[in-house]
Amino acid sequence: MKIYYSRWIGSYSTERDNRILGYIIDRFNLSRDDVLDPSSYRHGEHKMEYYLSKVDDADILIYYELAPGIISAGVAKEIRHALRKGKKVYKVTLDEEPRLMEVKEIREEALTVNETRYINEVALQYKIPIEKITRKYLEVRKRYRELTNKEALILATAELIEEESEGLITVKYILKRKLPKQYKIDTRKLMAKIGLIKLDKRGRRIYTEEERIKAVKLAEKHGNIKIAAKILGIPESTLRKWIRNKDKILKKWDIKPTKELAYVIGAILSDGSVYRTKDYHYRIELYVKDLEYALEFWKAISKVLNKRYKKPFKTKDGRWRAEYSSKKLYTFLKSKKLDKLKPYIEYNKNTVRYFLRALYDGDGSNYMNYKITLRITNKKLIDYVKELLYRYFNIESRIRIGGVEGEALTIESRSVVRKRKLWELVITKHAKMFLKEIGFTITEKRLGLPRRKKSR
Repeated sequence: MKIYYSRWIGSYSTERDNRILGYIIDRFNLSRDDVLDPSSYRHGEHKMEYYLSKVDDADILIYYELAPGIISAGVAKEIRHALRKGKKVYKVTLDEEPRLMEVKEIREEALTVNETRYINEVALQYKIPIEKITRKYLEVRKRYRELTNKEALILATAELIEEESEGLITVKYILKRKLPKQYKIDTRKLMAKIGLIKLDKRGRRIYTEEERIKAVKLAEKHGNIKIAAKILGIPESTLRKWIRNKDKILKKWDIKPTKELAYVIGAILSDGSVYRTKDYHYRIELYVKDLEYALEFWKAISKVLNKRYKKPFKTKDGRWRAEYSSKKLYTFLKSKKLDKLKPYIEYNKNTVRYFLRALYDGDGSNYMNYKITLRITNKKLIDYVKELLYRYFNIESRIRIGGVEGEALTIESRSVVRKRKLWELVITKHAKMFLKEIGFTITEKRLGLPRRKKSR
């Protein structure tokens, strides 16, 4: 009996390789000459057809993976050839002890020839053993579950190169510059998945303010846009545009925690919205029935951005729209989740007060100064509001369910179905304390009057 032992070239003569080879000999009671081992042939002197002819000479093909779920290009060809010839094929796995598993078809992801060569070059140039590549691959797979096997392997080798070079060659540089052009992998999407860069819906790169500032300063330092663009991996046309607008880019906008910013955050989490239009205008908008609420929001956002105050405008449906265009504020509000906004909300007692006031202006109600209620669908947010009320103002409140998913509703003569569970935060015992410490901007809510119907 002859057995062809197929595996990745970079694993030849390693401790794992020798262990598996010994297992094959003992398992099938063979001599060393009965194992057709490609590592014993001179590489570079033979084409793939030579190795496939050796597969023809064997009765069984045994292989093991480059990494879990991945095989090299040559191994994949040898397996396919053996299966076509009707030969038995086994995969050997190494847990505590080697184990054989019969294979009827290839289920692993096969690398291309270029990708396999890249792994070989990394292993040889940086002397990284297969065991280390495999361990790093498994670590990357656990860290980034959304990556394909191929993407995870490429990232694993890039991280190992960065470690071996002690940070002189970064992962970002490797993915941008060092991968062969023939690679069938979108490195931009890979970098976006792991958070190195951001892409818009069209797949175009989104640059941060820090990246723009760094690029402009580097171009000025070198006095050459072409060199700076090449170093940073930025298109020349993009960098030229930034240079033309460098005064705006270098004038950095520092977001400081203020009561106005806290009010804007509260309003956005309540009735506001942050979005980008098709023609790339970055909008921060409040669309509400109450003019007082819209005016207060607009005053706050004008102060935050240090821009000229403009009054909200009335729409055809009788509502008021207060909106502003600012990419910087859009990026700040869009990129930060509640946990990251907390330092701006809880900067001091006054910022907490204005944050809560904005939320209650939007989603709160006051029944005859006796019962104050906040109604929202975000459970995490309502828990946070309850905590702030007690911690900063010693106001006690209770949470209850205000509506269930799938419930039929009538809103402004329209029949709708509730999409999410509604939560209510109710204050009764300390309602007057709430009005004194936090209060409402809207007169009707502040006085506990019945809500008027807005004229159209």
